[in-house]
Amino acid sequence: MMKRFELALLWILLALTPAGCSVLEERSSCPCYLDIDYGVVRAGGWGRFPGAVVCVSAQAQDSVWRAEHPLAYCPETEEITVHRDSVRVIALVRSGQLSPLQSMGDQITCSPDCQIDSLYAFSETVDCTGEETRVVLVPHKQFSTLSFEDGEGGSLLRQYDLVVQGTTCGFLLTDLSAVEGPYVVRVEEVPGSGCFPVRIPRQLRPDLVLMFRSRVNPLDRFRCPVGRCLFEAGYDPAAADLPDYDFRIDLQNALLGIRVQGWEDEFIYSLYP
Repeated sequence: MMKRFELALLWILLALTPAGCSVLEERSSCPCYLDIDYGVVRAGGWGRFPGAVVCVSAQAQDSVWRAEHPLAYCPETEEITVHRDSVRVIALVRSGQLSPLQSMGDQITCSPDCQIDSLYAFSETVDCTGEETRVVLVPHKQFSTLSFEDGEGGSLLRQYDLVVQGTTCGFLLTDLSAVEGPYVVRVEEVPGSGCFPVRIPRQLRPDLVLMFRSRVNPLDRFRCPVGRCLFEAGYDPAAADLPDYDFRIDLQNALLGIRVQGWEDEFIYSLYP
């Protein structure tokens, strides 16, 4: 009787044991347990923005796992099972629903006439050939905010319609490199502030321009070589995190001052090419 009881208990325990791979099975057919760590995402402060989300995907062979979490309720970790292979893990943090985005396969681009959102992205190939592994999501800033002021409280810049024109419009999710395409965005004043900010995606060449068109005299129009000034001031197209820049536009003396936010040094350039 005791042996029957022990045998029955053994079968119960085997039935309750999670399915796995025995030492006799082909290990490559067994899954890998991938632990996704959201610690850096949770600590980034993006959760304070209404509508902020983190979108995550893991792709191996022909399978894709996806998840989306509101940052206000983002988990600390999340364990998933993937094929034992090299797995591409991508995370996109969007700090607020600001502008329409177009997602076409492996790239994120801006809709026409819309500036890029405040986007932070992570992309890494993870070795998942073992039984378990861990990846820490560390999103990087994929935009720069250019803030234009005239030193006159905005009274001079308000006389013009301002438009930024460039040749990059987004980035690839696989390696976070820039996507080429037209980028044309109006630059609007933050009401009553005298500051005219605009977000731009990663730049490849110094060809970004700020167009001025007078609201009074249609013949009074010119362009400012913002891209050339950025690159001469040390802009790095390969930087992991893109910085923000403050521009001081002196229309009377045709000068443009540029300062990386957080720096003290200011670079001065001619306003015209």
